[in-house]
Amino acid sequence: MSASRNDRDWLVMLSRKSAEHAYMCILPGTGDAVEHAHICLLEGTAEYAATATKAVAHEYCTGAQAWVVERFGKFSRILEPGLAILLPVVDQIKYVKTLKEVAVEVPTQSAITQDNVALSIDGVLYYRVTEPYKSCYGVEDADFAITQLAQTTMRSEIGKLTLDRTLAERNLLNVSIVEAINEAAVHWGIRCLRYEIRTIPVGSNV
Repeated sequence: MSASRNDRDWLVMLSRKSAEHAYMCILPGTGDAVEHAHICLLEGTAEYAATATKAVAHEYCTGAQAWVVERFGKFSRILEPGLAILLPVVDQIKYVKTLKEVAVEVPTQSAITQDNVALSIDGVLYYRVTEPYKSCYGVEDADFAITQLAQTTMRSEIGKLTLDRTLAERNLLNVSIVEAINEAAVHWGIRCLRYEIRTIPVGSNV
């Protein structure tokens, strides 16, 4: 196994200080899990010997993750499934982002149609992280932000329709909400896949 040039430079620097072990990590999804792995630095040289003890795969092994690594407190790189080298103290896995589809419940809220009918509507939003860097550093809490955005967008879109159109064109309304969310969330590194309005309760006096 070979290290990148930057990581190799760090290994050489550590080797000259004599101490010094740089730990390897196995990212999920590789098929094999490594329970104990380290790189033994040969003092005063740029050579190193890698040793690893193989263990059974852990249940958390999955390829649908991206690990965001910071070096000295600043963004360094994004690790995806595969073998990678991390330097202790220097490198830190700051964020772990799932690349799977995520479902978020949008709480019940009130909305007023174009013909002034008050409705209480809830829904479910499905999104996926497309750019881990932006999802970590572009927004504080992606779930909260996209939920608030969905509520605001839903109120706005329903306000453009009469009650009859809202009830008859629910699918078109869902599509309009998804498009509006994706336009606003472009800098968050997430993409809304679909939105589903679950219920549109209408009072007996309507």
